[in-house]
Amino acid sequence: MANRQHSQRVEHRSRPRSSLPAGARAFGIALLATAVLAACGSDDNATPAQSATPGATKVVVDTSRAAPVVGTTQTLKATVFAADGNEVKGASFAWTSSDESVAVVTGASDKSPAGISASVLVSTYATVQTRNAGVADITATATLADGGRATAVTHLVVQSAPAKSYTLTLSPATLTVTAGAAAQTVTAAVRRSDGVDGIADLTNWSWSTGDISFPVTAAVDGHSAQISSPSSATLGGSAVLAACADTPTGARLCGNAALARPTTVPLPTYTVGGTVSGLAAGKSLMLAGANGDTAVVSAGGAFSFPTDLSPGRCMA
Repeated sequence: MANRQHSQRVEHRSRPRSSLPAGARAFGIALLATAVLAACGSDDNATPAQSATPGATKVVVDTSRAAPVVGTTQTLKATVFAADGNEVKGASFAWTSSDESVAVVTGASDKSPAGISASVLVSTYATVQTRNAGVADITATATLADGGRATAVTHLVVQSAPAKSYTLTLSPATLTVTAGAAAQTVTAAVRRSDGVDGIADLTNWSWSTGDISFPVTAAVDGHSAQISSPSSATLGGSAVLAACADTPTGARLCGNAALARPTTVPLPTYTVGGTVSGLAAGKSLMLAGANGDTAVVSAGGAFSFPTDLSPGRCMA
């Protein structure tokens, strides 16, 4: 008897009672299953979360020059675009260089730098200074309004700057130098291939004519010289004046001017004299000439002063 009662209590615990009808219990089970599925999620029915920034965002960087050379400045402009092609506003940019010995970012601004066309939409600009020939990647990292990021890399191949060339000219290019006249000045002018006055770039100046009858005296800075000809050089002649200097590459650069000296024709001279008559015996005359010389006349007849006169001189 005792064993049978114990068996009944066990069976009672294993069979929970419910006051709900069978149909209600089935409906509740269905609701519970639906709730579990909603909590766990379903790949087939899930709706993607909406992002504040359109998908497939990309950064586009425009450069001011396709092939930069050493010593120039590049302007880079970054713009963020969505997949639909529309510009994404509100992004901030950080700029870095992979090799600052080649190219370094020296500044960034949200305003268009001077020299950029006003028709260009203002976005974010970076100023990049090229230092040496080589390769550098300039990375623009955009931080979007929703915290997302996008990057663009501009691959710069910096070329060596072409060597500057120089032209040396002398002014005047032709010069007439009269023997015994005052010295004349000849000046050097240097033009660099980039249009800049390059006279300060040249060193080790020298001036020469190769003719001692056209002596040349260079100025202290070497940029000009005085040309003359001595009064003893009465014969006509010509020479080439050469001014030379070293360029930064070590090449010797020269400019020339043509020199000419006309023949110096001797002026004609004249003998001054006369005739004395009526001079008493034992008497004499002393006559003074225009050059300061004298003539002593002791008898009648012709006489002349010992020094000839040049044109323009006359007897006092």
